[in-house]
Amino acid sequence: MTLFAASIGVGFGYGLWWAITHQGAALNVNSPVFENLITAVAMPAAAAMLVFAARRAGWSARDYLALVLPSWRQVLVGFGSLVAFAVALTGMSTVFHRSTSPR
Repeated sequence: MTLFAASIGVGFGYGLWWAITHQGAALNVNSPVFENLITAVAMPAAAAMLVFAARRAGWSARDYLALVLPSWRQVLVGFGSLVAFAVALTGMSTVFHRSTSPR
């Protein structure tokens, strides 16, 4: 809910700023500045709400979100999976003669 409220607030503020500074021009909602501004405001607002909820419940944010360090085995399995995926992707691109890099 906080994410949507912050996004709407930023959108309204951006639209107001656009109307004042670009009089008579159509609002450009596909602007990278607009998208980055929404992300830069809405994500920390949502995170702050989660921290607030954790504090209100009497927990630390780490306990509330169940943030724990992974074991070495989990790290190695994750890294091994990434390597296996990279090898499979390279093999498939070789078999089908396709490039995996963007053009």
